[in-house]
Amino acid sequence: MTIATEDVPWPYETYNAARIQVISAATMTEAALLARVMHLCRLYGLLYYHTHDSRGSQPGFPDLVIVSPDGDGQTVLFRELKVNGGRLTFEQKRWGRALRAAGEDYGVWTPEDYATRRITCELAAISPLAAMGQLPVPPDMQQLTLDEAA
Repeated sequence: MTIATEDVPWPYETYNAARIQVISAATMTEAALLARVMHLCRLYGLLYYHTHDSRGSQPGFPDLVIVSPDGDGQTVLFRELKVNGGRLTFEQKRWGRALRAAGEDYGVWTPEDYATRRITCELAAISPLAAMGQLPVPPDMQQLTLDEAA
């Protein structure tokens, strides 16, 4: 089962977590991964930016910029999203190298990273809710598998 971008209501702020469907990481699209990451950001009280239409923008800039709103300024995450097996373009690699050289936290997330909870852990680590002991568990996290047949 997959989730298409039209399955995610607009505006994203009114997104209902119950509408996230169980999906195999092996078949998850980049749009479905983006919807899940944005949902986690909202759930964890994080600010995020994603350019919805990158035409006319600088090529290669990461898909997401994520920041904790508590003002500590310690961590900004720059994340490129790719389907499993997806390859970075030359421009994406160039941006990644430049951001790392500047001391920024740059990385690539895939559906497998979502299934293995890597994304959840990285976002939880910068969430202002974690320090207050109020970090919620996303309802679909217990159901996602690397392979639907598993």
